[in-house]
Parts: sequence; structure tokens; C-alpha cells
Amino acid sequence: MKTKLCIFSLILGTFLNHNLFGNTLKNKETTNLSINHDKTIFISIRLKWVDFLTGRKFINNLSTEEKDNYITSINKSGESILSTFSVEKTNVKNGVDIYRAYTNLKILGKIYNTPGSKFYKSIIIKNKINSSLEWLNENAYYIGAPELGNWWQWELGIPKAINEIVALMYEEIPIENQKKYLKASQYFQPYAKYSGYSSSAVYSSSPDKRISKGGNRMDTVIISFMRGVLMNDPIQIADATSATTDVALYVSSGDGFYSDGSFVQHGNIAYNGTYASVLFDGLGTILYLSQNTPYAIKNKEINNIYKTILNSYSYLFINGGITDGVSGRAISRNNSSDITRGISLLESMALLIKGAPSEYKKDLDVFAKTAIIDNNSSYNINSIKNLTIRNILSSIENNSDIQPNNIYGSRIFSGMDRVTYKTKKNGKFFLSMHSSRIGNYESMNGENIKGWHTGDGMTYIYGIDSNQFINYWPTVDMYHLPGTTESISPRRDKSGERRHKIRMSSKSWVGGATNGSSSIIGMDFFSWNNKTSGKKSWFMIDNSIIALGSNISSSDGVIHTTIDNRIIKKDNSNKLSIDGNIPENTLITLEGNLPNENFIYKVLKGDKLIIRKEKRSGTWKSIGGSSEDIIKENYFKAYIDHGLNPTNSNYAYVLLPMFTERDLKSYNFDSIKINQLNEWAHFIEKNNIKAINFWKDAPYKIDKFKTYSTLSLLVEENKNELILWASDPTQLSKVRSTLEIDGLFSLVSSDDPTLKIKKRNNKTILNFNTNNIGQTLKIHLKK
Repeated sequence: MKTKLCIFSLILGTFLNHNLFGNTLKNKETTNLSINHDKTIFISIRLKWVDFLTGRKFINNLSTEEKDNYITSINKSGESILSTFSVEKTNVKNGVDIYRAYTNLKILGKIYNTPGSKFYKSIIIKNKINSSLEWLNENAYYIGAPELGNWWQWELGIPKAINEIVALMYEEIPIENQKKYLKASQYFQPYAKYSGYSSSAVYSSSPDKRISKGGNRMDTVIISFMRGVLMNDPIQIADATSATTDVALYVSSGDGFYSDGSFVQHGNIAYNGTYASVLFDGLGTILYLSQNTPYAIKNKEINNIYKTILNSYSYLFINGGITDGVSGRAISRNNSSDITRGISLLESMALLIKGAPSEYKKDLDVFAKTAIIDNNSSYNINSIKNLTIRNILSSIENNSDIQPNNIYGSRIFSGMDRVTYKTKKNGKFFLSMHSSRIGNYESMNGENIKGWHTGDGMTYIYGIDSNQFINYWPTVDMYHLPGTTESISPRRDKSGERRHKIRMSSKSWVGGATNGSSSIIGMDFFSWNNKTSGKKSWFMIDNSIIALGSNISSSDGVIHTTIDNRIIKKDNSNKLSIDGNIPENTLITLEGNLPNENFIYKVLKGDKLIIRKEKRSGTWKSIGGSSEDIIKENYFKAYIDHGLNPTNSNYAYVLLPMFTERDLKSYNFDSIKINQLNEWAHFIEKNNIKAINFWKDAPYKIDKFKTYSTLSLLVEENKNELILWASDPTQLSKVRSTLEIDGLFSLVSSDDPTLKIKKRNNKTILNFNTNNIGQTLKIHLKK
């Protein structure tokens, strides 16, 4: 194949020496850039990178036991690869297999450079790496080779691995060979701002030339940056640094970070948990390596990243893990969990935190320490293999001057249809939805094949147990995810993805309004097959979550609304009590898995109520992983059975995570007033807070409030004043919103400087701008 495709090499010189605007790139000897390109700078960066990759400077910081365990572990890795890996067995038509080969060589390169390893500076490893690289360059990864299969391995995974191998083995790989390998990488991934650029991309899963975004952009940046360092090429380094700032710019649609902290990848999937990790890792690495060099990146837009970590990840990290609701298809990967991904995120953030500007450094240290000590699982930062990163995070954990700080309140991520609520009783709640803007779930590369309902209003209910969602996905009943209203009719794997443009949900009413402490959220739900619909709301107030549903109708068989479905103790000994008249006014109390952990549920209205404990088993392979090991867990499950093909069913229940018996006695259920549940509005109030979701884009009055369009409204009503928090959850508003209020009020303040207020016929008429990506607008009025 290489012979047939060698024609590509005839044009490579021209191809690689032109930039994207058609201008010929100058040779580095003649280029006239302002930076003095002293080669000692390239050497310094390369050595700093090798120190980072190997962590060799921190080996002696380990305790004797830790050091012995570390060295034993890498020795075993080396022995395993040397005994099982034969490069000639690589399937050269399979990008995954080729990438696996380079990954093995990368691991061997790290072991070769680790003092204390039995393979430190081993001639066996040196020869193995050199011969394998030559074979791969001759037979698998060369200029002109077709990108067979997924583009990621060819354009991102393998180029990153080649950079690391060449850096680690720089003195051991002949210079001419280094150039060959790096030129091959440059052929497949030539520019930091683009993907799919080579002629061979036409054979891949993503054949079109495109701008790289989000986490993928930082991969392409770090590839160009480090390849430029290894090739002593300032032009590639400049290409990388100029492409870096884009990842820190806020977006209002598509991939990237939103101003509210949402992170979207693949156009419409919430991915703060994984793809954002790639972004943090790449950005932290390039800032770290370029620091104190002429290539240092000093653009102030990078500060957006520090702000995002503080303002959003403080809510997305729960019990030391990153909530599964922002990890997309990664939830189906073998032996993964919110905790493992949380540790990975902290790893990726470590260099950013270490090098943060002084105005952010203290708060970032507090954030990191809080995430570290909130984790009570056995998997923690001591599991981190990179000793440089482990040292950074351990230093934060052990620094008594850094005190953890738990935050409370609610945060709406309107850019990705997600909501977090953290209560003062240490209960936590996360809500995952979808809309015409955000996909319901993603299944790709055979992963997450049963993620059907994870974006259908799924609620994650947390106490203090970091292990709650470990082994959850391979064992949970996927037809009964908490918070969802679903048909229990069987579904095919990978069915019903609503993430492609022509298949997105037709419903845009998803979102809500918040004052930072309380929130009203809504979802106009339409199932994947358009057979089940309903209006769903969540009112978060007084450390509780009140879940509401109306107009639940279906032609898809039996429909269930799941209240909770959670892992309980291995011995099934969690105390469970049920009081009241089933199904309405039923109080359920469940003991958690840790001491002082409790979950209380109060069903206010609904159809038939089912409560049970059950044993379940499953495998990672059954949901898109590869492990066939059978996992067993015990579950508590509670759901409302709406019956066969219901029409206009409804429900209401209250969640009280981490409430004690004393807390329960002081909680006033009678203060909850459900005033309306229908196709026009959901109206609920508790104490002096009113919450209304106006569902229709039409005039409608309820209580003293009349709106002429869709609106989510939270109202704090005191004797002489009204404080309003409003948003348009549809995010479709092209005109200003109008709200009429009975009574005469004057404006005290407003987040909208263009707000207009009129008074007539004992009414106050507000006209304001809600064209703000679903974000909440505060308006303060007084009589």
C-alpha cells in the first residue's frame, strides 16, 4: 500500500511548507520573527517535558513503601509489554491497533527514563523502541497512508504519542529517523487550528477539513507545539500558541465553554467531565512548558478558564467526583466512575492551578483541596501515576493553610441543559435534560449503547458516599433512571439518539430561573419516538427538591416515573420505612450506605406507587464497555406507575437528601402549595417564594402575573417589595418579554439596563430583554 500511495510524498514538501492562507512558510534559518530562537530554549522545554512525563524528580519524595510500589508497578508494565507486544502483529489497517502499538512504545520510553526501574537505560528497551518505530513508519503510519477507521487515532492520538516517544528517547533515536516520524505526524496533523487537513483524511470517519474545537483544539495545539520544539521549528510553535487562545473564548452555541460554565463537545453533548479534561490538560501543559520562555502565552482571555473552574466546577464536583451527567458516553467505559473521572480532571487541572495568576491561585487551591478531601472512596490522588501531578495535588492536600470550602445553592447551566443544587445539609442534586439545542445522549464507537434516558430529566441524588455511582451503570435498570418518565417497552441498543440536526428534539422549553439559592426548572418533555410527552418541573428550595409532572400522555405502553433507583449496601441492611396512604402522602425513609446518611421521599400525588429492594447484576460490555465480568449490586427502587397508555397523568414528590429525623420534623410540608399543574403553567409556592413555569408562547395570567410568552419566573414576595428572577428557557426570544403584575410598583434595580416600566389601571408592566442564552434576569420592585 505504501508503494501505491507514495505519490503523496511528491507533494508533501509543498503541502507542509504552506500555511492555511496560501502563504509559503519560510525556512526557520531565514524566517524573520521577533523572537530570538535560541536552540537552548528548545532543549530546555524538551527536558522539562521529559521531567514532567516521567516524574523522575519526585521519586525520592515518595515514602519507601510508595517508591517500592511505584517501581514494582512500572517494572511489571515493562515486563508485560516486552513479553506480549510484537509490532509485526499490528493490524496496519486498524487505527486503534496502530495507536495501541505507539502507546506501548510510549510507556516503554517512560520506563527507560525512570531511575530505579530495572529497565532504566535498558539496551533491550532502546532497541525495541527503535526497531518498532521503524517498522511502524514503514508499514503503518507514513506519509500518504490512508486514515482507515476513526480519525482520532490518526490525527490526535498517534501524533501525541510520537511526540512523547521522541522527547523521551531523543538521545537514542537517530536524528534522521526522528524527522521521518515527526514528518509523518505532520502530514496527518499539520496545523493547530484544523483537523481533517491531509489528503488521507478522506478515508476516515471524519473526512472533511474542519476547525478543531474544544478539547480537540488543545490536542492539535499541543501536537504542533511539542513537534515544533522537537524539530527546532519556531513556525510550528507560533502556529500552536496563536491557536491556543480560542479555547478560552466563551461561545453561545456549539462546542466550547459558555459563560455559565457549560462545556459542549460534538455540537450538543455536555462534556465538562471528559473532553474539558483534555482541554485543561493541553492548556495546562502548554502554559507550563512555555513559562519563562519567549513563547509564553500571556493573553488575558486565558483567565476565563480559571473563572470557569471556580464558578462551575465547584458545583459539578460532588463528593470528590465529577457528576456523570456531564461525561457523555464515557460513563460506559470499563471500571470508570464519577470518582475516576474526577481524579482525572484534577490531574488535568493541576498544572493550570500550579501556574495560575495570583488573583485566582488561592481560590483554585481551595477548590482542589475541597474536591480531594470530599472523596471518601478508596480511589484517590494516590492512584495518580504521574508523579509530577501527584506531587502538586498532594502539596495542596497537605497544606494546612489551605482550608476546604463547601458551597451551597443552585446553578443553572443553560448552555447544556444541566442544573446543580447543593444544600446546607450536605445533600446534593443534579439534573440532566435535553432540548432542541442539546442532545439526549451520545453513543459512538460502540460506547454508551444503553444511555437512552440519561438526558430525559434524570436526577442524581447524593448524600456523602463517594461510592454511590461506582458500578452504577453496568447494574442499574436503564428503564428506571431517577427523575425520568419513560415507557418500559424494550428498546434496541443505540436507538433514539437525538443529537444529529435532523433528529433533535422539537422541544425548546428546557431551563429555568434561579436566585442562586432557590430555583425553578422546567422541561417540556417529548420521548425519543414521539410517543410519550409531559411537562416536568423541579422546585429547589429549603434544602429540598419538589418534583412535579403533568400532562403525561403516551401511546407507548406502560409508563413509569422513577423517584429514585440507588445502590444500597452489599448486605441489603439499609433500613427502609414507609408511612402514609399509598400512593398519595406517602413518606419513605431510607438509610444511606454511610453513617449519618439518609434519604427521605414524600409522595404528594401520583398514580400507583411501587417501592422495593432488588438484586441486580450486569457487565460493562452490556452497556458498551469490554469487560464481561459480572458485577452484582443491591438497589432501592421507587417509582410511580402511570399505567397503560396514560392520558394527562400527573405526579408530585419531595426529595429530602441528608435529612435527619429532627430535620424532618421541622420541615413543613403544609407550606408547599401546588396551585396549578396543566399544559399552561406549573405554579407552586413555599413560604414567601412563588415559582411559575409558563409553558406557552401566548398570553396567560396566573395569580397576579400575566405573561405574553414563555417564561420561567421565581418571585420573592415581601410586604412592600417584589424581587423577580426571570428567564426564557426556550432561548428563542427574538423580541422583548412583557410581564404584567397586579399592583403599582417602582423599579429599584434590574440586571437589564434596557428594562422599561409602565403603570396603568393598577398594573405594573415590565418590558425586558430575555435574549441571553436562557440566563436569569433579576428585577427588584417596591411599592
